[in-house]
Amino acid sequence: MSHSSIKPRQSRGWMALLLGVCMLSVAALLLRRQRPPAWADSIGTKERILVASFRVESIPKNWSPQVFAESLAARLRAHPGVDARATSEQATEADYLVDGEITAREGGVIVAIRLRPGGQRAASWSATFWRDKLEDESLARDLALAVAEELRLPHAKRSIPRDNSR
Repeated sequence: MSHSSIKPRQSRGWMALLLGVCMLSVAALLLRRQRPPAWADSIGTKERILVASFRVESIPKNWSPQVFAESLAARLRAHPGVDARATSEQATEADYLVDGEITAREGGVIVAIRLRPGGQRAASWSATFWRDKLEDESLARDLALAVAEELRLPHAKRSIPRDNSR
């Protein structure tokens, strides 16, 4: 047996292995995309809201956009008609996406917030808030209240917990 007759068989083996790995990778990606929505239990019964991390500019380093998004989602979940989750991904199964920007300017903070219907780029509602300082909990409460009122959720003012430290 010559050395050249062994090469094609070895090449075919490697090609078959590579093809198998590629097919498994594609199958895994397809299965991952077809997973059921994470909140199947609230479809049709609650407004499903994703809260994205707000973009920040000139904000103290100890302030976390992700922690703020989680706090805002928790405040929104306090309303009986809402299932809200903080996320860094956009999911098409959400009814709404909340996002925005927080910028420090002239000794204060400017907060822009948008409410977008699920799967759409255009905002159906937006607002701007000006604050003397950045206080996570009171800001999260006020933004959650604004979103709940915009969605015309019943009893919006009573369902968002108050911050009694003010």
